[in-house]
Amino acid sequence: MKIVRMLFAALTLPIALLAQEGTSTDTAFNFTPLRQMLNTKPYVEQECRDTVFEGWPYKAKICTYSINSSPIGKNLHVIVADASIDQLQSWVTDAGDQIEAVKYLKKNDHVSYVKALCEIGRYIKGQSSFIFPLDGEIWEDMEGDGTGYIYLFKKGVTNTGRVTGGTYCRIISLKREDYANYIVSQDSTLSVSKVLEGVHTYKNWCNKCMEMYKNAWISSNNEAFRAKALNWNKSFMSKNPDYKSLSTIQILAKFKETLTRD
Repeated sequence: MKIVRMLFAALTLPIALLAQEGTSTDTAFNFTPLRQMLNTKPYVEQECRDTVFEGWPYKAKICTYSINSSPIGKNLHVIVADASIDQLQSWVTDAGDQIEAVKYLKKNDHVSYVKALCEIGRYIKGQSSFIFPLDGEIWEDMEGDGTGYIYLFKKGVTNTGRVTGGTYCRIISLKREDYANYIVSQDSTLSVSKVLEGVHTYKNWCNKCMEMYKNAWISSNNEAFRAKALNWNKSFMSKNPDYKSLSTIQILAKFKETLTRD
């Protein structure tokens, strides 16, 4: 019996140490502002029930919703796979780790670091309201006229003629070009043109978009977020190569400008 207890202790010690390390890392920052910002119920989740979607192995909902202020936003239907706050926080935090300026803030100014993560979250919220549409209708009011427009989505990508060729992949509005640049950054044997060939058609881009989201669902990172972060990092560094000479408050402001320009 004593030997069993000793073996159990030996096996559980590494787990305990990992838990302590995780706790130390988590408590080093106050992520409350980020979680509060991410805690936004997607507006399409009004009347929902669980459903399944071909090729999507995880939880999905089919929702019926209306936009009362819009004459066309009535009884719309969409199947969604919307991430939890924990998933979003993990993906946003990992994206921040891909950006030099945000990593610098993480080391030197914890408050500004969390604010930078909030800016990333706010960008995503503005782009998609954290909605990943597997199939169906998404109402958006880009013109701000109150009427809005109904966009048809498939596997996270719009197929409405108003948007050229189904360009953007939800939930972070990733362009094919940014995706291709990211893949090449991970594998120098590939070329941007070659990667773009693989996602040139609408069908292939839809499949890739959902594949990235599916892989992210059970991961601490999201390739679409990393691809976007790579683009932001390049943009920031091109305009602020000497950012370390700035105060952390100034760095945060410059990073916000980068997201605004995107």
